[in-house]
Amino acid sequence: MSLYRKEKIGDLVRDEVGKILHRELDLDFEALVTVTRVVISEDHNHARVYVSVFPLDVAKEVLENINRNIYFFQQTLNKKLQMRPVPKLFFVLDETEERAAKIEKLVEKVKN
Repeated sequence: MSLYRKEKIGDLVRDEVGKILHRELDLDFEALVTVTRVVISEDHNHARVYVSVFPLDVAKEVLENINRNIYFFQQTLNKKLQMRPVPKLFFVLDETEERAAKIEKLVEKVKN
């Protein structure tokens, strides 16, 4: 399949999962949860959904809560998307921001 199609599916899944996350899922935590990116497998059957959570100290609990409700996400996504097969979702904590902050601190340390 083409790279363009894979990117379009990833963007569509990212947008829809973000909407589901913010409108329909009731999180037990006061946290800002953002879908940062979605990586679609070559066969379009699986989607790795990267989420960032602020504050970081509740990230693990929020991810566990999301994974407990994964069936709800999948079911809602199956109803909303007009494509088959709808990729199976896997949620992963996006640690890009955290790693960038660590690198920034190291650079500042070297400068001083």
